[in-house]
Amino acid sequence: MFIGVNTNIRYKDEIFHIQTEDGGLDQHTLTTILFKNGAILSSKKTSYIDIEKSPTYNDTIKTMMQEQHKQMARDLVRGEFENSVNYQKKDSLPETKKVSEKNNSSTKTSVAVEKLKEEVAVAGAHKKSAHGDVLDGLIVDYLEKKDARRG
Repeated sequence: MFIGVNTNIRYKDEIFHIQTEDGGLDQHTLTTILFKNGAILSSKKTSYIDIEKSPTYNDTIKTMMQEQHKQMARDLVRGEFENSVNYQKKDSLPETKKVSEKNNSSTKTSVAVEKLKEEVAVAGAHKKSAHGDVLDGLIVDYLEKKDARRG
């Protein structure tokens, strides 16, 4: 069993992680996985059972690992995964911003709630659930009540 290869690649202002592992003599496979924000974009498994008894076994496995790892990186920068659901998925909903509790807190709360509604609407275009409108309303109501208790 060989030590795995891990690489972070910046592509189009995003960080991707490529990991290649040897499954060892029990599995006889090399596995390469491409990640974006922890989500798997692609994976490739290659069996090497047919070269197990080769006199150049160790060198061949190392070369295969390196080439499979490099090929995943080449595919990434060629845009092979841009149509993947996980590639297009946004990381998370926008962060909410804390509203100051000084003067005009109700005005600031209203502005913050309107801003949050806009952010939720934009994020909702990327992440729409069956209960999206209900959930958006619950979030806004919760934030309004929380700010009303402070002010």
